[in-house]
Amino acid sequence: MASTSLPNQSFVYDELPDHSIRLLDILEQENEPNNVALRLKTYQLKNAPDFNALSYVWGQSTDKYQVPCWSERDSHAGLITITSNLFNALPFLKAASSRPIWIDAVCINQGSQEEPSKVVPMMGEYYGKAAEVLIWLGEKSDGSDLAMDMLKWMWFPRQRELLQHTICKPHGSLEPSQLSSIFKILRDGTKLMIAATDTMRLGIPRVEHDLWFALPALYRRDWFFRVWTFQEIMLAKNATVLCGDRAIPWTAFQHLGDKLSDTQLLWISRPFGQDRFSPLRDLQHPHKNGEWFWTYLQGARDRSCRFKEDRIFGMLALAPQSIQTKIKVVYHNEDPDYYIQVYRAATIAFLEELPLETVLTAAPSSGKAEKMPSWCPDWSLRNNPNAPQARFKADITHFALRGWSVDPLDHGILVVRGQQIDIVKEVIDDYSYYWPNGISGIDGPADKMLQWLNHCEALTRRTVASDEAATDAYWKTLLSYSDIHNQFNFPPDPVRGLAAHRRRLAESRDSIPLAQTTLSSEDLQALGPFLAYIGVLWPGKVFFSTKEGTIGLGDKGIAAGDSICLFFNACKHFVLGHFDDGTNDVNLKSVAYVHGMMGDVAAAMRLRNGDTPLEESARMFRIR
Repeated sequence: MASTSLPNQSFVYDELPDHSIRLLDILEQENEPNNVALRLKTYQLKNAPDFNALSYVWGQSTDKYQVPCWSERDSHAGLITITSNLFNALPFLKAASSRPIWIDAVCINQGSQEEPSKVVPMMGEYYGKAAEVLIWLGEKSDGSDLAMDMLKWMWFPRQRELLQHTICKPHGSLEPSQLSSIFKILRDGTKLMIAATDTMRLGIPRVEHDLWFALPALYRRDWFFRVWTFQEIMLAKNATVLCGDRAIPWTAFQHLGDKLSDTQLLWISRPFGQDRFSPLRDLQHPHKNGEWFWTYLQGARDRSCRFKEDRIFGMLALAPQSIQTKIKVVYHNEDPDYYIQVYRAATIAFLEELPLETVLTAAPSSGKAEKMPSWCPDWSLRNNPNAPQARFKADITHFALRGWSVDPLDHGILVVRGQQIDIVKEVIDDYSYYWPNGISGIDGPADKMLQWLNHCEALTRRTVASDEAATDAYWKTLLSYSDIHNQFNFPPDPVRGLAAHRRRLAESRDSIPLAQTTLSSEDLQALGPFLAYIGVLWPGKVFFSTKEGTIGLGDKGIAAGDSICLFFNACKHFVLGHFDDGTNDVNLKSVAYVHGMMGDVAAAMRLRNGDTPLEESARMFRIR
């Protein structure tokens, strides 16, 4: 129990030795059992006792509390400043954890510039070594007690009788039989299309019941949108979810959350909410190789963090050792552009681990900082690039040559070996694709979308020699079709889907409701997967023609005169822009689909240029 003599000055940290960890005991204050105090102890990590680790969200930094803290042998004491979310968690953590606990805000000296750089690389060991990771979602609110109790009822059959009294009595309109009906839907994995009239037939609570608001609110707590929590839970051996005074194993919380989402039960009260939900199945034990780490970084773009460099540092424990050793964890809070150096180092590390095309495909993004190299992905932007998945076919020579290097005198320049295959001639970029809400009327969104498609078709027919070839080129380019490799969700009947889309746009322009559509059932069946596919592919895309007489699809921002190139070791085409500064340097603008060049590209080039091998006509592109 902490002394009644409370400190009135800030806590002074001792220096943290290498390969060490500070652990925290949460104590009651004498004569004030509702308040807590802290005691910090330092251990060599290999000799540390069993401990737990906290995974949580700091919350608003403006709302802070001071908590008394004692050193290991009470040799000195002081006040530590923490955010309200952690302050509110401490009494519940004391009740939930009989072991000492690691909490970043307290166990790392936040006033030190150097210590975070020492501790962050060790956080993978901390969370991996912890006996249990405690996930604090926050205090009870928005019906969280009801949601947590319902999840426990589903997961623990032996506790159901006791839990029914807790769940059903405070919420008199919820019957035990309705809990059983929910359980049956989850068990069977039936995907439902819920309407208000269906709830009685299914035997589940009505659409407006508190339960259907409490569940999505619980699964959309801030914890799910923080970069650091991604690695913390993936490294955990065991984990427990805490929300107020309720607790449930992470395995239960995760499994039931996925089931609730898959069956659509999670979205009864908000039918469009599933568009903003990341399935919890993604938060599982990590695969430590470069390809998986790349996937984790891309998947965490919609998560938040305090510093931009934390998008790398906060995930680094999931990287293979070959990447971790190439990225030095250092914070320079006084330099707002420091994150660019971190992203560049990460990109170079990825280039040595992954195919060239994987990394460069993610680089083009609107909104990148001016100082960011064009070949470097900007992980601080949430707009994950939606580059076409189509790839061309290449022979063994194409892959035998190392395709890139970093300029030894200027690390902001990537030198890539490749060949210019064409030049952009005309760009149709007068319409940015999106699916409209208010869609009727001439020059309304539906009409403008139809105009965009018509402009693309007209450009195709001006560019491609015959009508038959133009028709084929038009739909294949709009959908980035390849005989070699297409995206997994490529529509099964793309030609019918495109035709149905254009007819439905015309109907929408003319205010004809879907119930009165002239589309056949076969048309509607083709339209559904077509819309799902283009809804991901088309945003931010432009349609273009080339000087060699073909057409393509690329990112908004490309312009007439840009070079269309292929790079050795990559099976995609890239669009490069040129600087007006007297240099031969270029900037990477886009990944591109180029019709007629997505099959055997070497054979296509021979038809165009004769028998000169690609590698003999190659050049070095300096991309900055």
